[in-house]
Amino acid sequence: MMIKKIFTIIIIISLSLGLNTLAKPEYAIDLESPDEFTLIGKVIYIPLEGGFYGIEERATGNKYLPLNLPEAFQQTGIEVQIQAKKVKDISGIAMWGKYIHIQTLELIPPRSTQTQ
Repeated sequence: MMIKKIFTIIIIISLSLGLNTLAKPEYAIDLESPDEFTLIGKVIYIPLEGGFYGIEERATGNKYLPLNLPEAFQQTGIEVQIQAKKVKDISGIAMWGKYIHIQTLELIPPRSTQTQ
């Protein structure tokens, strides 16, 4: 009887730990860190390693690789303003830009090139 209770407790603890790991994201973002920033940039397609979308900052040319860029914004040439956090403890094969997690995202309308 005692062995059955111990076995049941071990199973419950194992399941709890397993479910806890599923709830964690694949990368770490610190929601209270000073690594939050805002930028305006252009979405570009990078045809490396199967292809991916990145953002090149307008003011500095810095390159960022968002891990959560919505599909609707995966269009080469559109300009966006984003508030993001730097992502730590992640590595990938892209080797292009700094990994970020987008907090807010806004489309910037194209500038008019017509003169009247």
